[in-house]
Amino acid sequence: MHNDDSGNGKILRKSLLTASLVTGSRLCAFLATLAAVNFYGSAEFGAISVAQQISLYAVMIASLGMDKLAVRLIAGSPNRVGEIATTVISWRMIVGVPVYLLVLLATWAIPALNSILTLVAVFGITIFTQGVTVLWVPQAVQRPLVHGATLLVTQALFFVFLKIGIHFERGPWVVPGALVLAQSITAVGLLAWMKLRVGPLRRPLGLVKSREFLKTAIPFGTSNILRGLAASSDLILLGVLLGKSAEVGWYSGASRLYLFGHGLLTVYFVVLYPILARRAAEGRAQLGSEVKRSLIRTVPIAAFGLGIFVWFAGDVLLLLFPDDFIGAKDSLRFLLLALFASTLAGQFGHSLMAMNFQIVDMRNTLIAAVVHVTTKVILIGQFGIVGAAIGCLAGEATLLVLGASTFALALKKVPSNE
Repeated sequence: MHNDDSGNGKILRKSLLTASLVTGSRLCAFLATLAAVNFYGSAEFGAISVAQQISLYAVMIASLGMDKLAVRLIAGSPNRVGEIATTVISWRMIVGVPVYLLVLLATWAIPALNSILTLVAVFGITIFTQGVTVLWVPQAVQRPLVHGATLLVTQALFFVFLKIGIHFERGPWVVPGALVLAQSITAVGLLAWMKLRVGPLRRPLGLVKSREFLKTAIPFGTSNILRGLAASSDLILLGVLLGKSAEVGWYSGASRLYLFGHGLLTVYFVVLYPILARRAAEGRAQLGSEVKRSLIRTVPIAAFGLGIFVWFAGDVLLLLFPDDFIGAKDSLRFLLLALFASTLAGQFGHSLMAMNFQIVDMRNTLIAAVVHVTTKVILIGQFGIVGAAIGCLAGEATLLVLGASTFALALKKVPSNE
């Protein structure tokens, strides 16, 4: 008998409950953003944002897609959580060291980024704190509320620690320092939850199986790295091309709103992905129906939100940020259009991975990343921060077109199982 975790039932309830927790976490992060903007100013906030984006990209490289693969493996074999978790943590520590050193070297070698080297060094520690934060375990065992609660606690602690640092009038290094401390605390807490509710850490996979695990994860990781390049390229390129300027700070503010929406979207996919993996195993019709229901759930809401926020983009910026951030009004509008494209593209990308077509997804993401970076490099010189936002939209639109077309072809290759 078909177990309906989808449609108007369980998946939607889980998504809404988890989204409320993630919304709380994003609000805490946004409060931290406002605190940093008001204390350090637009230009310094722009420098902080560029350093943070560099570190986020480094975290994606160090993860090598192991989290995605682990979710898929555990969905089929829940009793393997302990050994897979230890394997993932071990590899992320091993890979993290050279990634951290290379990021520092690259920041030192690029003159326009020299001024943020200290910020990158402290933000870069999150490569290791996130490496031991097994946030993918709740996703794999379908406990999205634990996933959301962990995010909320992390951002709440980050905000508190940041406010303490600002109170004592410390330098901008307080921002990454507060984040590292918050992530360290929640990493320990999540491991404790895992031991009590799921199972303890166990010996990692043997050397041969561990290498095979890493080899299998690389296509997932490549897709994530390319997505990260697409997502982080605007701020990094602005930092390199425009330097430490108020404009970069304004764009960072608009980007935080974009990322707020993207975070909510990510939560939905956290809930949806394991279900897509099961539907893919059940057969073509089941997976096709699941994707169709998902689109029906999300597209009307996304379209309505897009219309409202595009119309009131300037008012939203004036409400949340200092008056000079109105300079990012047009940038925000293009970023919101990019977010709508991401809502659709994500459905097809996750479905491809669920069908074991991660190589196809990786190719799509590579092409979109090239469009992202190339368009931004060309347009930033012409239109500044608006050019960066247009480049983001071009890249996400490319990913949507490629994802939809390749999903339709891949779905035909899934056995019907009827």
